[in-house]
Amino acid sequence: MGGLGSEERRKIVKEKYSIFDPFNPVPPFHFGTHYSSPGVVFNFLIRLAPFTDYCKNLQGGKFDIPDRLFSSLVSAWRSAYH
Repeated sequence: MGGLGSEERRKIVKEKYSIFDPFNPVPPFHFGTHYSSPGVVFNFLIRLAPFTDYCKNLQGGKFDIPDRLFSSLVSAWRSAYH
């Protein structure tokens, strides 16, 4: 996924990795988050048991804010791609 998108996006990712701070214990990285983190996967599968319960457990026993829940494959792809 990281190699998809515009040349500008790839340039930004490479620059982020190349910035080195010797006082920061975190090693260099390309992405601060991952497009397939458990939360993203749960929200994608929220309409299927047992993922409905997993989503609620991840958010402290309640459903997350509706605007952040999965609503469209197209919008999920655009969000990961851009």
